[in-house]
Amino acid sequence: MTQKKQAGTERPYKIFEFKRIVEQIAKEQGVEYLDRLDYFINGDYSKPEKEQPVIDDWDVQFRSDTHWGGSEGIYSCITIKRCEFDSDGKNGKWVEYDFGTMKTLGEKDEDFISMHTLAAKIILIAEHYMKEHEDEFKWSGYDLDYTTKDGLKGGYICSCKENALRTAHRLQEEGCTVTMTNNRTRQQEPVL
Repeated sequence: MTQKKQAGTERPYKIFEFKRIVEQIAKEQGVEYLDRLDYFINGDYSKPEKEQPVIDDWDVQFRSDTHWGGSEGIYSCITIKRCEFDSDGKNGKWVEYDFGTMKTLGEKDEDFISMHTLAAKIILIAEHYMKEHEDEFKWSGYDLDYTTKDGLKGGYICSCKENALRTAHRLQEEGCTVTMTNNRTRQQEPVL
């Protein structure tokens, strides 16, 4: 039997796996109002695990929508919006995935404000975690690292190999040394 690859280090996180991390951090931090939720469910909970969407790029936008329920309570839905590219790294389009839905049975104005505030806190935890663990979320495109003739260092992130090579060649023409890393394989590739 093959061992399951570790999310973040050996494969991209599935959205529900990342939600669990964020939810655990929120509990450890004692985020207010979390204990009054009726539930906090995964966004695409109806899909089998292997069909769950992944986060393979750290450049995402979290959004929240807090609204009154149709018959009871208040809901806060959190989504992840990101640009997805086709297999050759071109033709990006914006897509949105469900991160999770929170519900409380409270129905007062204060409950509405608390739910909206809770969604904002969950998003901040997610954003901070992604910034602190950027490499765990970089699974697409190419990284270029360069050093100028004067020893200054810099870098670029490119969505496809074609753009990465074009940028690398321009940097080399300017006298820079360049390394190119494929974010999916985590391996350096030659700049030819």
